[in-house]
Amino acid sequence: MKKISIWNYSISFWKRDILFSLFAGIFSMGIFFFLIHSIRLQYALSGGITISSIDGLKNSPDLLFYLSIFSLTFLVLGAVFPRISDLGVMMAVGGNAWICVYIQILLIFIQTMPAYILANVLNFVLVPDPGSNRFLLDFLMIQIQALLIYFTIVIVIGVPFVYLATLKDPYASIRRLK
Repeated sequence: MKKISIWNYSISFWKRDILFSLFAGIFSMGIFFFLIHSIRLQYALSGGITISSIDGLKNSPDLLFYLSIFSLTFLVLGAVFPRISDLGVMMAVGGNAWICVYIQILLIFIQTMPAYILANVLNFVLVPDPGSNRFLLDFLMIQIQALLIYFTIVIVIGVPFVYLATLKDPYASIRRLK
């Protein structure tokens, strides 16, 4: 018998909902593709991301950047809401709320991290280099910023919503599943 761990639970949820997990991965790959592409364009045009200026909304790379951030936010929310009944069942059988949060956040990372890697490969194969002289340094900065944005969205949006879902009446989920 395998040892019960957060990783095993997350993988079992991923396997159980394989179709949903694959669709979440495909959509997140598109979102990451546009996020990385918009960051690349911003580096090529201005040498970095300027999100403090409202004038940036007139430019298409900045608009693409904001739209991909909002899309990633809704993807995280869309990955949390179908699992509310799972959270209710785990809480009803005596689960810890923070363990449920860890399981769901790890599941989001399992669903979307391969898509992030594939989006990087597609972006750098399909989209030619915009002519930067510092390609390696820009590549590293793009990856760091894209990963920071990704982790920030998952932590700032995903963790509170999963935790709020654990505060719901757990027995309502069990009564619905009968």
